[in-house]
Order: sequence, then structure tokens, then C-alpha cells
Amino acid sequence: MKFLIFTILFLPFINSIEIPLSKTTIIDIILRNRLPKPTINKEIPQNSSVTEHWIQQRVNHFDPQNTQTFNQRYFINDEFFQPDGPIIFYLHETPYEQGQAKYYLTSGPVHDLANEFNGVIVLPHHRYFDESVVFEELTIENLRFLTVNQALEDLAHLIFNLRSSDSRYLNSSVILVGWDYGASLAIWFSQRYPHLVTGIWASGARLNPQIGHDEPVHYVENVMRRGGEECFARIENGFRQFEEMFANNQSNILRRKFNFCFPLPYTHGDFDIEYFYEIMVTVFYAYAQVYDGFYLDIVCNQLLNVPVENDWEAIGYLYGLLNIPPPLCYPNSVEYQFDYVQELGNTASSEYGFAYAFTYFECANFGFFLNSGNGTSIFGSRFTKEFFAHICNVLFGFTEDQMTENFELFNTIHGGRRPLVRNAYFTVGELYAWIDQTIERDAVHSTSFYEIVPNRSLHTELSLSLFSDDFLELKGRIFAAIRRWLGLTTN
Repeated sequence: MKFLIFTILFLPFINSIEIPLSKTTIIDIILRNRLPKPTINKEIPQNSSVTEHWIQQRVNHFDPQNTQTFNQRYFINDEFFQPDGPIIFYLHETPYEQGQAKYYLTSGPVHDLANEFNGVIVLPHHRYFDESVVFEELTIENLRFLTVNQALEDLAHLIFNLRSSDSRYLNSSVILVGWDYGASLAIWFSQRYPHLVTGIWASGARLNPQIGHDEPVHYVENVMRRGGEECFARIENGFRQFEEMFANNQSNILRRKFNFCFPLPYTHGDFDIEYFYEIMVTVFYAYAQVYDGFYLDIVCNQLLNVPVENDWEAIGYLYGLLNIPPPLCYPNSVEYQFDYVQELGNTASSEYGFAYAFTYFECANFGFFLNSGNGTSIFGSRFTKEFFAHICNVLFGFTEDQMTENFELFNTIHGGRRPLVRNAYFTVGELYAWIDQTIERDAVHSTSFYEIVPNRSLHTELSLSLFSDDFLELKGRIFAAIRRWLGLTTN
């Protein structure tokens, strides 16, 4: 699932610490790992046809005088391949979740696609993540090659290398399949290199990077409404009570109840309060992104059955903030988290190197930061786009004006929500928080298709309900389109 960028940075170590504050005593006791997720076997079966490969890539594809290189890792499953069958690239949701991506090499609709068309599946690992290390030291100077455009060139070089080094693939068509960021990458690649791609399946592709968007938080709210009036009222009342406590300078109540280490606000002023709101909203965003009636029932049952006096306490319980035993305390300071991530995330092999690198990537390229928007949702108005601009400034030196200019240039180059892409099947869940940042329907080319998946959120057609009638019908329509693109039917 795709979390907030600040969540990606800090949720892995939204931990409790023992006073005095010592980095070595940080332990994970928050409930993050209890969030229900699809059961996916991340290991590749030993008897499968999956093989590991490496390709040498340029660090900077756009400077012919820069001779630096790195080794990019990729996997191949050729169990169904027959000569001239398609090369099916699976581009994963987020660059850093490569373990889960391996599932699609041996199971699910990508695997079905290879079986249907006698294709080979290729799973490339994104530069800077997993074993595809570009630089061990993650300095700002070294991170500047972590861009969408460099990743597109990596993919182009990999396609060229596969076709030129293995005669079996010389006449193979290329199909790209991706969701979320991977879907966006597929669209941008197909637009830049239409001669290299026969068709794409893009699920939930976000195409309009900005610092702030008003709409996503309202989609999260709408998903929560599906949990019933009583559950929704508890969430709404809880966040209103948070607002009232901060407005009345009663944040000390929260500090005592949740056993926070630091007062609110602390050294970063209102940004410490915004961090608190990000923590609270993240739970609901995470569940909304993997929307399923079963998961939502779990959330609402916990909210409604916890023995607390106030609605705001129930929200804290859902996040595990009522379960911190003294002398431990929760490190709720932005300053503390900055110090922590810079200490443990400044090298590729460090514990949180992936999070540090991906945060840079979001600040420099992708810019989809969930925030309170116009402040009219049930979650209030206290987690703003300025909060994320502050993160990008403190960690990497970006100013808000620089980020705005960078995103505007990016959208100009790549077409924003109106890319020119042929032979594409765009799918998006009806409840997807970022649906308003996917391709505009009237920009879909006549050779392409756009379909909203009812009652679903992010990429569920690629990971959940794989055997439902609705999914099988959708998969049939997608496969029929791909069959036409491959020239296997005249209809």
C-alpha cells in the first residue's frame, strides 16, 4: 500500500523510547504491523522458473562524459515463454517494496498474462533500492540521480539489452504492467518510447505531482462513511475534540494520556502538531487504500468496542498510543525524528536507507503528499502542504518555491493528466484517494481504455479478489485488448 511520504519515513520507527533519550533504546511497540494486509508469499518457490540477473546501468544517462555505473538487479520468469512471445515487465507500486513484488512473478494476474500469451515476466528493481545500489553514501549530491527520467532510461536500456543479448526475445513485443508509481512509470515510458512498447496496463497511475491536493483526504473520509454512522461519528467527534484541545491550549492532556516524550508544540512549533495529525490520519488512510468491507469492519469494531470515555482516546487506541507503559514514552517531536532518520538512513545499507532515499525521491519528483487540503474534511485542517515542504527543506534543502517549479516543469514535460499514450488499459478504483490525479477521461486515446472498478480502492484488481466474478470479467476485457495489440485477433 502506498502510505504518506512522512509515514514512509517515520512509521517504521514510530517507536517508544525510554528516558533518558537514547537512540539505542528505541523499540517498536506501535501497532503498525497489525494493520491487516493481503496475505502474500514474498518468497520465490525454489522449483519455479525464476532466475536472478544483473545489468550494468549508467549512473547518469544524460551526461556522456560521466562514466560511473551501477548494477541493477532484475528477475525473470520464463516458465511459459515461447519464441517471439511478449516480454511482460511488472513495475511495482513503490521502488522500495521489492520483496512483495516478487509475488507477481509466480502468482496473480501478471503471471496469468504470461501464461495466456506465452510471455516472459521481467521484474526490474528500481535504482537506489533493494540491491540496485547506486551509491552507498546517500548524500544530497549522490541522490540527485534518483529521478523518474533516469529510471525511464534504465528501463529502455534493459529492454534493448534483453533483445540484443538473447535471440529468443529479438522479435518480442513489450507489455508494461504497473500500479500506483509503477503505473505512472509505464505511462511516462510509453509516451517517451512508443516504438519500444506494444501496450500497457496501468492501475491507479498518479500523473499530476504537486505539493498539495485538496481531494484525497475527502476520499478517505468517504471510505470511512462505509463503516456505518456510529463508527463515522466516533472518528468525526474524535478529530473535532483534537481540534478543540489544541485551540484551548490543552495539548498537555494528550501528552499525559498518550505518554508523549515532548510537549506539543515543541522545537518545530506548529509542525509538531501537524506531525501528530499525520500520525492520527495515517491509520485511516492506510485502511482506505486497501478498502475492503472486512478490513473496515475490523477498524470500526476496534473504535467502537474499546473501553474509553472519549472519542479521541479511541483513535489513539487504534494507533496503539494507549499501550505505552512507563518509563517508555512516544517520541512525538519532529526534531527527534529528523535526527533519527538522518542517523539511521544516510547510507544505502542502513536500516532506513530506503526510506531516506524514497523521501528524497518524493520531494524531488513525485510530490503526492496527503494533507488537509481546504480543511473541510472530518480530519480537520492541521496537516498542511507546508508541513511536507518543511520536511523536504530540513532534510534536503528544497524550498517550497523550488518544489513547485520542479513539479510544474515535470508536468509540462510528461503531460500532467493528459499524456499521449496509445494501447493502454487504465484502471482505477472508485474509492482510490488519488483518483482525481489519474488520467483525464477525455485524454484517453482511441486505442486505449479507461475503467473505474466499483467499490475498490488502490490496485485491488491487481492484488485482491482475484477470483471474484467482477475481477474475472475485468481481466477478460484487459486480456482481450492486449490480444488485439499483439495482433492475435482481427476484432
